[in-house]
Amino acid sequence: MNTLKNISAWALAIAMAVPFHPGLALGQALPPRPPQYILISFDGSYTPEMWKATREHAQKTGAKVTHFISGVDFLMGSDRRKIDGAVDSIYIPPRYKGGRRSDIGFGGDRTEMNRRIYEMNENMKAGMEIGGHGNSHFNGSSWSLEDWTFEFNQFHKFLFEAFSLNKLQESQTRVQESEWRNNLLPHLRSFRAPYLGRGEGLWKTLGQTQWKIDGKAREHRFIYDASAVADSPTSWPTKSNLGFWFFRMAIIPVPGLNHGVLSMDYNFYVAHSDNPNSPKDKLEKIQEFEEQMYQAYMSWFQRNYHGNRAPINIGHHFSTWNKGAYWKALKRFMTDVCQQAEVKCTTGLELAEYLESVPASALALLKQGQFDRKNLPRLAIASLDQSRISSSVLSQNKFYRWSQEGFADLPRKENVDFSWRASNGETSRTRLNLERLAARGIHGLELVAKDSEDREEVKKMIIDWDAREGRYRLAPQQEPLVMGCTWEAHREQVDLSVLDDE
Repeated sequence: MNTLKNISAWALAIAMAVPFHPGLALGQALPPRPPQYILISFDGSYTPEMWKATREHAQKTGAKVTHFISGVDFLMGSDRRKIDGAVDSIYIPPRYKGGRRSDIGFGGDRTEMNRRIYEMNENMKAGMEIGGHGNSHFNGSSWSLEDWTFEFNQFHKFLFEAFSLNKLQESQTRVQESEWRNNLLPHLRSFRAPYLGRGEGLWKTLGQTQWKIDGKAREHRFIYDASAVADSPTSWPTKSNLGFWFFRMAIIPVPGLNHGVLSMDYNFYVAHSDNPNSPKDKLEKIQEFEEQMYQAYMSWFQRNYHGNRAPINIGHHFSTWNKGAYWKALKRFMTDVCQQAEVKCTTGLELAEYLESVPASALALLKQGQFDRKNLPRLAIASLDQSRISSSVLSQNKFYRWSQEGFADLPRKENVDFSWRASNGETSRTRLNLERLAARGIHGLELVAKDSEDREEVKKMIIDWDAREGRYRLAPQQEPLVMGCTWEAHREQVDLSVLDDE
């Protein structure tokens, strides 16, 4: 019976000269085309100049960004110098048994605290989002519900009571304490775990609905977590059974690298280093590093924009590694895409609000790229110039030889049966239209070869965007590089000379 229904659907679609959409019931309208959401976030909160620079560039490009901040940055003190009036001793890490209480230091002196409070308040007023990044950048992947609750309670206290704890004066911060508290109330509803160290204890904690906030017991719900890694660059967010969303960063192809890289500046820094365990700047390569990140982000954006519109999630830090190469690449990316038609560079809270407004049945269709594609706007974007990446590096990229002009054919070999297997389990023995597959959100493909004795060999592929040709191509799947930012690297390393360098 189901087969007859499918045949009828196909016949009707052909008769009406309209495309057939798998998963769409007869008579069911396609949902409206979603915007291409882009989430840009920064881990870190110590350096006032970074607060200002991120705000100013976001405003210049019509964007909003998210800041995942560390609680100890709002306690006067230091683990490297004596600070008069230090209060850092009030922080007690979960499971603390003596020794170092913070991997990233503390908030510095009163002058530094005043500047930080002022700049962060300006970012809140400008519509940027404030989320949590724990207190002291410890790895809590094994922490329990009780450990994380203890950590979050201290975090909330340090933020809401920053004035009284540090004896700050409104005349010096240029911020009224009541304004600071009121501005904070809509925030602190998102989280990114240090080291991306997530576990069952964290999920249970984020699912709690009652917290002591600003000295009062309040209903306070976490809206989303940004610690996990997506299955593919075309994955839409999913919702946990505890009520919060997972907004995941993704492993993306990078021109000139033979492995995929997590969409985070620190992972590019590691990929570009001779010693991944202790990355260092390579000043002779900074222009090439900038170009690699920029082109990787642009290709990802165009692939999803023309595909299933899965939100893009990029995570950076309050650091300017490799002489600001990654900061400059991100600024160029924001400048080129954030004001394009049907693009929203915005906060995770705004994305969550949109997702909550979409019926579950419609959201399921969006994830498959099943939405109205009439009058799709043309992007005002120049083609990418890969000559800016050295030929010796580019030579590492190898693309599927039977893929051209947006199609992929099966190889031919005597006594070998070739077939395609998509990431959703579908199989095919025909020519593939990569654009149609990408529109459905399919990212991964397997080229399956079976010999006469039924032995199987599998080559894993990805549907990638060829920015030079403006179409999809097939490329080998690369080994992923995923590393949470270490505590040494998370001590903010900011070269102020590059912040205003256009």
